[in-house]
Amino acid sequence: MNTTGASAFLGLLILSALLLSMMSSCVAADDVPAGVKRVVDEQQRLEQWEGYAQAKAEERIVYVATDGTGDFNCDGTDDQVEINQALQRVAADDQLTTVHLKGPSTYTVSDTIRLPSDTILQGDADAVLTVIPHQEAQWQPWKGIIECDGHGVSNITIRGFEILGNRASFSRDRYYYALTLMNAYDVTVNDMYIHDASGDGIKLEHRRSVFIGDGPGEENGKWIELTAEELAIYSQLHEQRANRVNSRFFNNWVQSVGHDGIYIINVQDFEVHDNYVYNCRTNSTVRLSGCNDFAIYDNVLRSNPNAGYSGNAGVQVQMGGVPVNRVEIYGNDIFRMALGGICVYGRGAFGTQTGVNIHHNRIWDCAIAGIRVYGAHDTIVENNVLYGNHGDGIQHWFVYQPLPKNRQPGEPPEGEKYTTIVRNNIIVDSIADAGRVSSPRVPPIFGFGLNNCVVTAGVDDVERYIPDNHQFISEHNCTYSNAVGPYNNAVSDSDIYVDPLFANAEGGDFHLQPGSSCIGAGTGGENIGD
Repeated sequence: MNTTGASAFLGLLILSALLLSMMSSCVAADDVPAGVKRVVDEQQRLEQWEGYAQAKAEERIVYVATDGTGDFNCDGTDDQVEINQALQRVAADDQLTTVHLKGPSTYTVSDTIRLPSDTILQGDADAVLTVIPHQEAQWQPWKGIIECDGHGVSNITIRGFEILGNRASFSRDRYYYALTLMNAYDVTVNDMYIHDASGDGIKLEHRRSVFIGDGPGEENGKWIELTAEELAIYSQLHEQRANRVNSRFFNNWVQSVGHDGIYIINVQDFEVHDNYVYNCRTNSTVRLSGCNDFAIYDNVLRSNPNAGYSGNAGVQVQMGGVPVNRVEIYGNDIFRMALGGICVYGRGAFGTQTGVNIHHNRIWDCAIAGIRVYGAHDTIVENNVLYGNHGDGIQHWFVYQPLPKNRQPGEPPEGEKYTTIVRNNIIVDSIADAGRVSSPRVPPIFGFGLNNCVVTAGVDDVERYIPDNHQFISEHNCTYSNAVGPYNNAVSDSDIYVDPLFANAEGGDFHLQPGSSCIGAGTGGENIGD
């Protein structure tokens, strides 16, 4: 097994206890678990940040405070005014780089904070940015607490402080984001604690139009095209960089947001790693839509175990119709997600969405399946541990039924099928109960190690028809004690069917005990699941 498994699970258990007992929005240094990978000793944490020590020594930092000790000082009302003034000062002076929110302090905003290019917005771990209550917020829905100052903003960093979304005071007609960064490049978001926002926690999106709410008290809005000036900037950058955003999102703790934890749309060239994302209310912990050339790794992703199966998938990859040739999802611990641990689906022409590699993940107790793939070709699923998932271990099945025409993948040429190569995985104890059995998202049969679900008997029943155009190639897997059997519409001549002898599966330790038949039984003599 990958050696990070046990330590990540231990961190998960510690955080579970913390979340159940935590009564305030501030998190003391002694309470933060190793699994979140946040460093909360202030001096050590600051010194670890790239460029911080030099910026401090060269006096390139502008300080914002609430106690009168800052270069800009807030009074707890409309604090975005002073923070935006500080950011504009940095943007106007080549000798300055950073705005720092001093703690312990709470900064209360009534409108958006806007980041210009070439700026860092950072803060102490006990600096809390929050938004005034619903009845007082005079902004349109669908806004962000933090946004970019225009389109084509580049080289921005957000790090270190807490965002308290104050979600409980907002009804859905004031749906808003914590961070929404539109048409930005060279973005870094790290060491943040983001929680209780009504919408997405962190959102990076590229598009030619923006959704504008109709105003306070109204739920709906409309898409507005960028202005001619904005569109010119967007088009120039798109031509130069082709949506290659060169961005990283790491060491963040995102908890109890109303939509996706981390949501990235229509871009390439980014990484999401070492984040702890917990209890997303209505969607996925990490979601990628229309993206290519990215890696999602070493994250701990889970729903609230006391709320049944909440949210959607752990990692949800919607490829849409864009060409895809490099997606890597590995080293993640994913637990109890409502639409599966990892879901990958596309609708491009056959053979245009390839290069998806899902490996060395530990996925357990998820609903519907551990891993779901539909509409992607030559996907590789290897060296994963899938334990006790409801439904299936690995599944070919579309995430929504009925399957609308605008979401159907391209039809393969005659004699071809969408192929998922499954090798060196341990698939154990799949349960013949999909966890959401009343949902139309559940396949008609389940409880297998590998389920290549095909529904052609009732072709006239379009709501349940799934064509026979996918296949598994199963090599050197260990599939054991799956409720209905190892396969549905799949075969293998190299898989084994024995107890893998985990060290302590119920405790989250999936290392193999000495004497396990999985040792040396994988491709090329490697260990299965390792």
